[in-house]
Amino acid sequence: LAATLYAFVIPLKGALSWVDLVILGAVFAVYLWRLTKLPPEAPHLVGPARTIAALGPARRRLVCGVLALGSAALVLLVAEHFAEALVSTGEILHVDEFFLVQWVAPLASEAPEFVVVCIFAWRAAATAALGTLVSSKINQWTLLVGMLPLIYAISLGRLEPMPLDGRQSQEVLLTAAQSLFAVVLLLDLRLSLWGAGLIFGLFAVQFVFPDSRVEVSILYGILAIVTLLQGRKRSLRVFRFAARHSSGFDADGS
Repeated sequence: LAATLYAFVIPLKGALSWVDLVILGAVFAVYLWRLTKLPPEAPHLVGPARTIAALGPARRRLVCGVLALGSAALVLLVAEHFAEALVSTGEILHVDEFFLVQWVAPLASEAPEFVVVCIFAWRAAATAALGTLVSSKINQWTLLVGMLPLIYAISLGRLEPMPLDGRQSQEVLLTAAQSLFAVVLLLDLRLSLWGAGLIFGLFAVQFVFPDSRVEVSILYGILAIVTLLQGRKRSLRVFRFAARHSSGFDADGS
């Protein structure tokens, strides 16, 4: 919620700067710190993950380290060529570059996560499925967005804000509004069919009519307010619980 609310500031500024890096980085750091305070739970492991978990501590850490380094190396080797090929494909096929970068690249990069979440949902592991999605969203809104001005400054060789044009600002606004609605829907720790349908339906509308970003953003905001007011008692309980938990109280209030 904190990262989503701050995201509304970005289109107003029309740029990403080192201030955004510091603030979003701090939100991510607090998020990691809060995770370390959660009680341990038995992980839901299947397939290769279960095989790795069965190894001894030293071998398990070695395998995880090699997998992480190997994945990072593959991304470094492929990412730039993939981006250049994507833009070149758009020029050859006369397809808008922004469309390819906005839709094709995320679909390719998030396909593994989508498959994992679907497997969790298929196995009725709702907590793992929603947890994976929420964690990914937090990482994107904090670490990923916050790193953009840093990488931009490194590429320029000087510290300057990363400018956003009108189209990019509208996309940030739209994503922030969608995230706000999703946060409100998840306050009761469940996602209903009607809520999921609204998110997907409005996503489809702005996909077919891309010039409706601002209108769809406003509609997301209205839906978030209406949903929050309808479940205000439940929302107050959630926020009170979060305040107690952040103040050092246990889940049972002791």
